[in-house]
Amino acid sequence: ASDSPLRSATVGDTARAQVRLQPVRGPANPGARDRRNDWPRVGASGGLVHPNAAVIVERAAAWPAGLQAFRLRTARRLQSEGHGGALLAALALGERSGLGPDVADWAARAGLSHLLAVSGLHLGLVGALAFTLTRWGLRRGAALARWDRRRLALLAAVVMGVAYAALSGWPVSMQRALMFVVIAGGGVAMRRVVSRLHLVALAAAGVLIVEPSALFSAGAQLSFVATAALLVDAASSPRASHAVVALARASLVASCATAPIAAWHFGTASALGWVANLLAIPWTAGILLPAALVAAACAALDQWDGVIAVAAWLGDRSLDAGAALASAFPVRAGGRPGALACGTAFVLALGVVWLRRWPTRALAATASAAVLGLAPVPGVQPTGDRVVFLDVGWGDATVVEVGGQTILVDAGVAGHGGRDAGATVVVPALRALGIRRIDLLIVTHADRDHAGGVPAVLKQFEVGVIWLPLGGARDPGFGAIRSAARGTGTPVVETGQGRAPYRSRGLAAFPLWPPVGPRLPGNAGSLVVRIEAGGRRVLLTGDLGKPGEWALRDGGADLSADVLKLGHHGSKTSSGAGFLASVAPAWAIVSAPRRGRLAFPHPTVLERLDRAEIDWAWTGRDGAVLIELETLRARTWRGGWRVSPNDPARPVVASP
Repeated sequence: ASDSPLRSATVGDTARAQVRLQPVRGPANPGARDRRNDWPRVGASGGLVHPNAAVIVERAAAWPAGLQAFRLRTARRLQSEGHGGALLAALALGERSGLGPDVADWAARAGLSHLLAVSGLHLGLVGALAFTLTRWGLRRGAALARWDRRRLALLAAVVMGVAYAALSGWPVSMQRALMFVVIAGGGVAMRRVVSRLHLVALAAAGVLIVEPSALFSAGAQLSFVATAALLVDAASSPRASHAVVALARASLVASCATAPIAAWHFGTASALGWVANLLAIPWTAGILLPAALVAAACAALDQWDGVIAVAAWLGDRSLDAGAALASAFPVRAGGRPGALACGTAFVLALGVVWLRRWPTRALAATASAAVLGLAPVPGVQPTGDRVVFLDVGWGDATVVEVGGQTILVDAGVAGHGGRDAGATVVVPALRALGIRRIDLLIVTHADRDHAGGVPAVLKQFEVGVIWLPLGGARDPGFGAIRSAARGTGTPVVETGQGRAPYRSRGLAAFPLWPPVGPRLPGNAGSLVVRIEAGGRRVLLTGDLGKPGEWALRDGGADLSADVLKLGHHGSKTSSGAGFLASVAPAWAIVSAPRRGRLAFPHPTVLERLDRAEIDWAWTGRDGAVLIELETLRARTWRGGWRVSPNDPARPVVASP
């Protein structure tokens, strides 16, 4: 909230607050990583009970607070130049808030995400500049002739490295690079040679002493693996005769060594990702990064606006070129490759590091990237006719797969705090379910927790047709979906009560609501569909409330179904007793977070389900819910297999 005392807090402040804690857990879905691995030392997460239930007890010391304010002020000045300036702020200061989700998306798909964040390369350039300038200056000072200029220059490089690492927020990559500088500099100062592998081991030990959780961090793993690969390559390969050749070789080695780790953690891989890095790394290291550092210095001094403008122009052109690279190469995004694929790619990457001849290196690099980019995602069993209710937090996303035909209903939230469940949850889950095409995509209404993730899905999957509720063409809430559909050539159809059903190879979807006539606003105009296949029925009601349920029941609509998704996330404004009696489902599914801003599902709704002897599952508690349509058995991603109370085989089957 804008009036919360924590709005003025900065790094280092001490605060006292009343918070509601919960276990660290993210959505539990097919193809999803366990979010607890991101915070291995954190026992719980939480939020304020009330925005004003907090007070700042003690302000941070002047220097860290001032440093943070200085960093943010400089970053804001760069970001004022537009997208190119936001890229400069990310490269020079590690402030990525100005980069939109589209940039993060294409960078991840092309394997270029590492170029959008500060790294050891940045600190190396700053340290080298400090070392060179200090040695040059000492040569001009006769009074310092008796001093070892190299040692003093190393000391200056270390001091400058510490200052820059602090300014950029102390990411693990900076900690690693700073350890390298300190250890290598100490070896030179003491006239002792530190071997390359000892350098990596000592730096890793130093980082883990300071931050043990870095062992589980994808960023730390990528940083150390890339560095170790480069050092091994430098030791086993002859020195390049030209700097461009050396930089190209380093780009190839680093990108291939880290690609399996990136694919394992993030589920993104390109069959030609190493080519993109071969082009992007030299440009970033040789042109864009120095320009970003110069622009940041100008912004910090509040001088030379023309220099900042030129650097921002370079940033804009770099973003355009990066997006073009990402679209030009075959990319698989969403859905983590299996352990066998990642292991095979890593073995091939070792060949890239150890081999000396360029043709064989390029062949091994292409094979390694192709394994990651083209290997199928391990599927989720069972693979027969099924309906899957994904755990998207506050929102809806339902997949119906029958006879090789797929219907997706809604795609989760997007736009809230920059989160896009369509890209981060729905797309990986569809990949893990083995889905390659969506025959019918139904968007029940324009609320962002239902429609927000649809554009991300349209970017990744071929879609046969999109259904919107009647009047959707005039609803500005569907603007992003209509724009994305035009870009992919996907037809968009408005439908509702009395309109023709969708039929394809034994699968049918019947639109039951909204009625023809004046467009109903908001939840009341939700598109309600009944999906039929193999003698089973699934009823999906969007956020329809009790008045709409009464109208459907009194209008004679055939509502009977085996599986029902409760309206409006289990709110007491939906799922009336009469409506539940008309549907008489074996399963009722609640799509809502376990600890959300509202107490959904409402206790009165759960009481109605229990009285009607309807078994129910809750995505926020149970994770994603997969129901076999033939047997009505349900698998929950946090609870294993369950059976319906209407099934005579009542005992619960062991979790797979």
